[in-house]
Amino acid sequence: MIDAIVAAIEGNKVVVMPTGGEDEKGLVGKEAIYTDSSNKEWHGKVVGIEEAGLVVEFDSFPTSIGQGQIISINES
Repeated sequence: MIDAIVAAIEGNKVVVMPTGGEDEKGLVGKEAIYTDSSNKEWHGKVVGIEEAGLVVEFDSFPTSIGQGQIISINES
């Protein structure tokens, strides 16, 4: 799993920046998971790349997500 920091929220999508030096192109199509403060997992997918980072779209949008929070991206 790769950690990524939420940089921006745009409508029903979230832009995240991976914390390491991962190849962003290789992460498109990968599963993303946000775990909220109640330990509820919100599942989504990396759907693209923008200038600011990776774009994640969730199956249903997390109600408590905000800038600076961590999303995990599955590398496999």
